[in-house]
Amino acid sequence: MLQQHLAIVTFNFPPDFGAASFRMLSLVEAIQKQASTRKIDLKITVVCAKPFRYKYNNKNEPGSSSPKHNLIRGLENIDIVRLDVPMFGRGFVAESFSYLFFLIQALPVLIWNRPHLIFATSAKLLTSYLGALASLITGAILCVDIRDTFSENFLSFFRRQRKVLVYLILLYIENFVANRATSINLVSPGFSQLYDELLDSSKVSYFTNGVDEQFVEFYANSQHPSLKTFLNKTFNHTTNNTLVVRKTLDNKINSARLLEIDTVKQTNHTDKHKTILYAGNLGIGQDLLKLLEPLIEEKEIVEELIELKWSIKIMGDGAQAPALRELAKFPHLREIITVLRPIPRQELIREYGQVDALFLQVGSYRSLDMVIPSKIFEYAATGLPILAGVRGYTRDFIGQIPGVQFFTQKDIKSFLNQLKQIKTGWHNRDEFIEQYDRRNIMRKYADHLLSYIQASK
Repeated sequence: MLQQHLAIVTFNFPPDFGAASFRMLSLVEAIQKQASTRKIDLKITVVCAKPFRYKYNNKNEPGSSSPKHNLIRGLENIDIVRLDVPMFGRGFVAESFSYLFFLIQALPVLIWNRPHLIFATSAKLLTSYLGALASLITGAILCVDIRDTFSENFLSFFRRQRKVLVYLILLYIENFVANRATSINLVSPGFSQLYDELLDSSKVSYFTNGVDEQFVEFYANSQHPSLKTFLNKTFNHTTNNTLVVRKTLDNKINSARLLEIDTVKQTNHTDKHKTILYAGNLGIGQDLLKLLEPLIEEKEIVEELIELKWSIKIMGDGAQAPALRELAKFPHLREIITVLRPIPRQELIREYGQVDALFLQVGSYRSLDMVIPSKIFEYAATGLPILAGVRGYTRDFIGQIPGVQFFTQKDIKSFLNQLKQIKTGWHNRDEFIEQYDRRNIMRKYADHLLSYIQASK
């Protein structure tokens, strides 16, 4: 049997972190497992940029003794081609130049490798365009993973700048990719309202993001006051919790891997200080600055937050991060707003165990009304109450999660009103967690992709 070759094109890949990186790691692991199950002799090459969220050292690759090795453990049988990509700063133009450098370097790599199938995941249009160009030159099957609404995003964010030529170029690239691709996955069903006319429905699939394994475990453990209690209840008693039953039957519960956290308090406690946390990107797509800026002058709201003993903690980075840090320095806001830099995922999980509620917001742009924020899966797994400033399809999707309340985007008074009504404590989300367990989603996605490889033999 001839060896098949799959090339995965992704700008981000572990040990880099972020939604795209976690998604691709999970997919690669699933492809490896399903290829083995199907007895497919498969070579996988990942073409990505070197991590830029921290200083990169190639000793972090598989087989290294580096502490970061565990981020990509189990991927020793794949080739990872990491390309040096300069970072020109934030913003559309700067990021476009970075992706252009990535395209120029990655295209020869793909042509040289001549894979049977090219999988390109794209939150920036040039990554999918790269996959389409390489597919055209090599004759490889092209599968594209669309994680953003490119031309619509451009219209939303740059409408007033009247950059018509750039918009037309984006439309051309979208059409080129759509016509070249054999399979196109939309990471949010909400995107269908934009792409229905552009895409052949027979090509379209919907494999969303989901809850990572460590957060599924966090969710199961968060119901119990300690790891010991959790293990005793799991192994010594019958339970209707389908997540726990499945994990027991699969022998997935490993005491060395489970996190011991304090249980979330089950009732409102007005006599103790409470914290609501935002953890994620701090860019114009979230626009937290517009939400919190009014607190500079709205002293009554600040006083009410202090009286209610609520504080706001923000962890992340992005274009608005410097301004948010300056905001938190105002004397009357120091007591209620803290802005911190992003922390490793394991530390973030522990942070979730220490706060009382979570919140998120997406900017009030039409293109963002169609997304499923990847952070919502992580939030859901905490069992904590969630405040969400969203609308459109995004609101419809998040609305299926128990314990979610909605506030009007960029409206601090609406945010405060919902915060006053919030029901702190643990919320049962068994059905949602099981439906969106990332392992199940990626296993099905892997089977979907491998079907094209088997068909091409």
